[in-house]
Amino acid sequence: MKKYNKVLSIILASSLLLAVVLSSCANLTLLKETEETEVKETESSTNASSSVSETAETTTSVEMPSFNVPEEAAPISMQYDLGHKYDMTLELDADAQVVRGTVRVDIVNQTDATWNTLVFRDYPSLFTADGEVDAASYTAGSDNEQMTSISYFEDESGEILAYERDDNDVSVITVTLKEPISPGQRHVIEYEFEANIPTDADRFGAYGECYNVANFYPVLSIFENGEWSREQYIDMGECFYTIVSDYTVVLKTPEDFTVISTGLTVEVEEKEDGKYWNIAAPCARDFTFVAGADFNMLSEEVDGVMIEAYYIGDDMEFGRAMLEAGIDSMKAFGEAFGKYPYPDVNIIETELFAGGMEYSGLVMIGRDLEFYSTDYSVVKEVTAHELGHQWFYGIVGTNPYLEPWLDESFASFSEIVYADVIGDDYMSSEFDSYRPDSYFGREYTPVNRSYDQFGSEMVYFSSAYTTGEAMLYYLRDAMGAENFYHMMRTYVSRHAFGIVTEADFLNVVYEYCGTDNNEVNAVLEFYLD
Repeated sequence: MKKYNKVLSIILASSLLLAVVLSSCANLTLLKETEETEVKETESSTNASSSVSETAETTTSVEMPSFNVPEEAAPISMQYDLGHKYDMTLELDADAQVVRGTVRVDIVNQTDATWNTLVFRDYPSLFTADGEVDAASYTAGSDNEQMTSISYFEDESGEILAYERDDNDVSVITVTLKEPISPGQRHVIEYEFEANIPTDADRFGAYGECYNVANFYPVLSIFENGEWSREQYIDMGECFYTIVSDYTVVLKTPEDFTVISTGLTVEVEEKEDGKYWNIAAPCARDFTFVAGADFNMLSEEVDGVMIEAYYIGDDMEFGRAMLEAGIDSMKAFGEAFGKYPYPDVNIIETELFAGGMEYSGLVMIGRDLEFYSTDYSVVKEVTAHELGHQWFYGIVGTNPYLEPWLDESFASFSEIVYADVIGDDYMSSEFDSYRPDSYFGREYTPVNRSYDQFGSEMVYFSSAYTTGEAMLYYLRDAMGAENFYHMMRTYVSRHAFGIVTEADFLNVVYEYCGTDNNEVNAVLEFYLD
């Protein structure tokens, strides 16, 4: 997620951050250098259709690091039957501004614990009609007209199951099972819901002619460390934490609507009462769609992936900017991180004050971003960032509340990969201007903190996004670009469609350069706790 408009534009904040050198760090020593020498490292150059390139002149120790380079990672292939199976029959009622439906979930217990209860997350119940969210003010007994209506939870035998909302967070729903679900066992649960869509230009909201319908259905939480995940909802970042699952969806909309969603549209049926979209979305973190009556589309196939850019009305230049950034990003990221394993990706201009937002197989781009630059460069940068999330959140899953740097820092670094490929050295030159130990002050490190450990939203953004981006940039310098990207492809391939922690990333780094590499350790020790 890239916030570009919350009173002050984050793009302005980013520009300020990139110009900051804090004098409080001037006497810090990051690199334990012995006798120094100038070493000019020239790495492989490429164009927009080949691997990431850079030519850098750096100062390093005469004690050159040694690397153990494992064999090239295997290509990533889309998987089926990895997690739960959601069978959804939905309706977007534009007149009532609600989304409703019946969901049948074939649940698999992939843990070593027996489940007697299930926890679902119902985020729409935290919203008011105008989209404001205040989880702390809502209790299970509150009279919230926007709270999601759930008709029932039912198990596969037809038994109605008892459920209750958490007293402190109504988005947490605990369902009590009649029969426990043992490790390795599958069990089917069905429920019926109706969620109100707030009038708001946000990731879940209706504004103008656009319906952004994300995190809208009760979704099964993750069970780990002996309990269900219950991280609170946050507006600036994310708390959406799910395993990869398969989705089969039938979605009814008004007859003049276009639907852009996670997965592939298999068939569209036009009936007297509306349009029915049959969608298959295997191997997805979530199911999301954007809908409206005024979308047009540009597309191009790149390396077997169909890139579709949807724009509003006659805003074709916006659509071209998204498509161009999409083409360059997908080429660059495929070579840097591993080939994208899905058949398509959707880039959507929509009403979104946040700037950009990522979901499985699609990214939302705020239409007001065109006002931040005359050449659509901000639109392209945000598009690259959000597409980077297709690898870091989508393919490689993380807990974005407890370890936000594992997806936001990596998606921000993807902007550098994109910039390198299109020949824009602005971002690299900014980082090259400073030593790693003088780029940011102590307030922004360590980057590996949970959301609630940052002092403010701005510190969260500065640390998890930009400071973590700097860490990966300097790590690339310390390892050398070829070894760094080899390591990144191994990291993604090894953990594709799973959930990672900080330890998983560091294990791959150390696998490549050992645990006693002074330059690599200096970078990691400065930025990580």
